[in-house]
Amino acid sequence: MPYKGSGPAMTDVVGGQVPVIFDALGPAMAFVKSGKVRALAVTSAHRSPQLPDVPTLDESGLAGMDLVTWIGFVAPAGTDMAIVTKLNTEITRILKQPETIETLGKMGMEVVASTPEQFGQTIKDDAVKLRGVIRAAGIKLD
Repeated sequence: MPYKGSGPAMTDVVGGQVPVIFDALGPAMAFVKSGKVRALAVTSAHRSPQLPDVPTLDESGLAGMDLVTWIGFVAPAGTDMAIVTKLNTEITRILKQPETIETLGKMGMEVVASTPEQFGQTIKDDAVKLRGVIRAAGIKLD
């Protein structure tokens, strides 16, 4: 059943109305740590540092599974490259600070600081991957 966000879906898992959900690690961490839900697998290609004993879906038999939720910074198309470069330099500097890594890690996030070109390629690659999933599953917009 479709949900309007992670909160209502997790509420139904904790309450026993649904048996399983896919959720971002950050919102799910408190429920996993408290024992209210059990993490079955992570969707990334490698195990999460926050849950090192939880296998990947690939390790669990779904070969090639690598699907992560990412958060990134974007600017309007046509933004001057000097501005993009300056923003990227400062954002990367902040993301690489130990306190940033620690704070985001506690929320289930793993810092990946990249170039604008690398991030652009990630967006394109995920669009292609997810377009295939959407078509294969016959997903349609309501």
